[in-house]
Amino acid sequence: MSLVFVLTAALSAFLLFLVQPLIAKPMLPVLGGSPSVWISCMLTFQLLLLFGYGYAYASSRSLTVRRQSILHLALLSGSFLLLPFALRAARFDALDHPQLWLMATLLHSVGGPYFLLASSAPMLQRWAANTSLPLANNPYPLYAASNAGSLLGLLAYPLVVEPSFTTPQQFDILTAGYVSLVLGFAGCAMLLQWYLRRPAVGSVPTPPLSAGNAPLGRWLVYSAIPASLLFGTTTFIVSDIASVPLLWILPLMLYISSFIVAFSDRQWRIQHLRRAYFPLGLLTLFCVAFELLAGRVGITPIMVIAITLSTLFIASILFHRRLYELRPKVEDSGLFYVVLALGGALGGCFNSLVAPRIFVTAAEFPLVLALSLLIVLPPDFLSAQQPRSRNVPARAVVLLVLSLVAAGLYASSVADPFAGWYLGGSGVLVLLIVFSALLVSDWLFRTPTRALLAILVGGLLAIYVGGASRGSWLYAERNFFGISRVGEDVKLARRFYIHGVTLHGVQSTDPAHRLDPTSYFGVLRDVFAHLPPDARDAPIGAVGLGVGTVACYAKAAQEMDFYEIDPASIHIATDPAYFTYMSECPGQRNIVVGDGRINLSKAPDGRYGIIIMDAFTSDAIPMHLLTLEAMGIYGRKLRPDGLMAFNISNRYLDLLPVFRTLSDELGWAARYRYNVASAGSLELPSIWVVLAKNAGSIAPLDQSGLWKTLPPEHGNLYRWTDGYTNLLGILHFTPAWISALSK
Repeated sequence: MSLVFVLTAALSAFLLFLVQPLIAKPMLPVLGGSPSVWISCMLTFQLLLLFGYGYAYASSRSLTVRRQSILHLALLSGSFLLLPFALRAARFDALDHPQLWLMATLLHSVGGPYFLLASSAPMLQRWAANTSLPLANNPYPLYAASNAGSLLGLLAYPLVVEPSFTTPQQFDILTAGYVSLVLGFAGCAMLLQWYLRRPAVGSVPTPPLSAGNAPLGRWLVYSAIPASLLFGTTTFIVSDIASVPLLWILPLMLYISSFIVAFSDRQWRIQHLRRAYFPLGLLTLFCVAFELLAGRVGITPIMVIAITLSTLFIASILFHRRLYELRPKVEDSGLFYVVLALGGALGGCFNSLVAPRIFVTAAEFPLVLALSLLIVLPPDFLSAQQPRSRNVPARAVVLLVLSLVAAGLYASSVADPFAGWYLGGSGVLVLLIVFSALLVSDWLFRTPTRALLAILVGGLLAIYVGGASRGSWLYAERNFFGISRVGEDVKLARRFYIHGVTLHGVQSTDPAHRLDPTSYFGVLRDVFAHLPPDARDAPIGAVGLGVGTVACYAKAAQEMDFYEIDPASIHIATDPAYFTYMSECPGQRNIVVGDGRINLSKAPDGRYGIIIMDAFTSDAIPMHLLTLEAMGIYGRKLRPDGLMAFNISNRYLDLLPVFRTLSDELGWAARYRYNVASAGSLELPSIWVVLAKNAGSIAPLDQSGLWKTLPPEHGNLYRWTDGYTNLLGILHFTPAWISALSK
C-alpha cells in the first residue's frame, strides 16, 4: 500500500521537472533563442514551487487531513479543464517586456497544473504520516522518491523525450502523465480514508514549529545561496556554449541531486566536502576574474565548465546538508519546506530581477560564490548545536565592502588616462586596506589561515568587479538578451563588440582600412564576387546585425535589410561614436526589430539575391533558425539563382551534418569553407556554409579550391525540424573548426 504513495510522489516530481524544458523550448524562437528564456522560466517555476508549498502548508494548518484530501482532489479534478497541455502565448508584445511576457505565458500555459504538482511532496508526506501504514513512522522516503523522480525527469528529456518525439507528441505525453498522476492521488486519498490514524481520546495535536524556535534565518540563507549559484552557473554555461535544454538541465540536475545526497540518513563528515569546496570555489573565482590568463595556463572552457559544475554540486550539498541537520520534527516540516522554497525564490529573484538592474556584467555569480565561501569558512558552520556567531553578517559585510572599495580604486585607475600615476599614488591606500582587512579577518575568522583565505576570496572578487566595470569599456549594457560591451585596442588600432563571451564584430580605427570587412566576414568576398547576375543588384538580407560589417558589401543605392532582436546591438552598430559601417558604407539600410526567422517570413517572396545568416545567441546559431521549416522560409524569400551564407563558427557544435541532411532533403547544392585568418589582419578563423536552390549558382565557388562539398551523412539523426532537434549528435569536446578542417 505504501508503494502507491511512493510512486505518486515520484511521478509528480518527474512531471514537475519534465515540463520545464518542454514548455520553455517552444518559446525560444519568439525571443531569438536568448539564454534568458531559460533563466526566466526557472524563476517562474521556482515561484510556483513556493506558492505550491505555501498552499500545502496553509491547508495543513487550517484543515484536517481528510478535508485537505477532498479539497486537493477537487482542485485536481477541476484542472482537467486546462488540459491538454499546450503553449498559450500572452496577449501583449513579447519584445516590449520579454521577461514579463515569458512569465505570463508560462502561467497561462501550465501555471495551474504546475502549482498543484508543486504541492505534491509536502502534501503526500502529511497524508502518509497520518495513516497506520508502515510509511507513517518515517515518511522521508517520499522525499527521496520525489527527488529521484525529479532527477529522472531531467535526464529523460534530453536523452529520451527530445530525440524520440516531436514537440506535439511531447505535450501529449505530459498530458497523459498528468492524468495518471490525478489517478494516483485518488488512490492515495482512498488509502488515507481506509488507513487513517485515529487520534487518541484527549490527545492534543502538536503545534506547528514557531518562528521563535526555528532557525528561520539560517533556513532562508542556506536555501537561497545554492539557488542563486544554480542561476549563476546556468547563465554562465548557456551563455558560453549554447542556449539549449541539455546545457540548461545539467546545473539543475546537479542541484536536485544534492538534495538526494544531503537529505539521506547516511552519516558522513561534512568537513571533507568543505575542504574540497575551497580549492574548487577559489579556482572558479580565478577563472572568472582572470579569464584570459586561465586559457593561457591550459584551463580550457570545457575544464572551466566542469570546475564550475563541481563547485555548484559541492556547495549545494554543503548548504543542503546543513539544512537537513537543522530540520524540524516531521509534523513541523510544512514550515520548513515553505522557508526552503522561499529561500530558493529569493535566490532566483536576486539573479533574474535584481542583479541585471544593478550590475552591468554577470557579477552576481562570483559575488554569491565569494559569499558562500566566507559563510562556509568559519568553524561554527559545521556545528549543528552551537548557534551561529552574531558577527557573521558583519564579517561578510566588512569583507565585501573592503573588496568593493578596492574594486572602485582599480576601476578608476583603468578609466584614468594617467593610470600608472594613479595606481602609484593610491598604492599606499590599497596596502592599508589590505592590511586592515587582514587584521579584521584574523579577528573574525580566528586563525591566520582562514583570514588569508578570506582575503584571497575578497581579492579575486575585487579584481573581477573592477576589471568588468564600466570604466574598462567604451560602452557597456545589460538587458534581457545578454551583456554587450564595446572596447578598443589602441595597439592593434581596432574597436570590437563582445556580446557575452562571443566577439560580434571588429572595425579598424585606421582611416585607410576603416570600411574593410573584418572578423568573420572577409570570407564573403568570394561569395559576393561570384553572385549570379540576377542576384548581384537585388536587395540583401542579413539576419544578425553585429556591428554592421556586411554593410560594406552593398553597392550604391542597393537595399539591405538587417534583422536584429537585441536593442543594444542596434544602438552599438548605428552609433558612429563606436562603429561606422552603418553610417559610412554605401547602400540603403533598413533594420527590422524582432526574431530574424519570424520577421523574414513576412518579407516578399523572391526579394533577396543573398541572405546572410549571422545570428548568434551565446556561441551558436539558435536552433530554430536551422530547421527544415526555417530553410523553406529562406528559400521562398530568395531569388531563383540567389545564395544563402551561414556563419556556423562554433567551438563545440559541429553543424555540418545538419546542413548536409537539410540540403539533401531540399535538393539544394551546398559548399563549406574553413577560413584561416592571415597573420596581422583583423580577420578571425571561421566556418561558412553556402546553400543554393540552383546548383549552377554555387558552381563558381569551386574555382578557388577553397570551398568543399559537405561530408555525407546518413539517417535522420541530423534532420532537424521545428518539432525535433538532437543536440547530442553534434556536440563535440574538440573545437568544431578542428572537425571541419579534418573533413
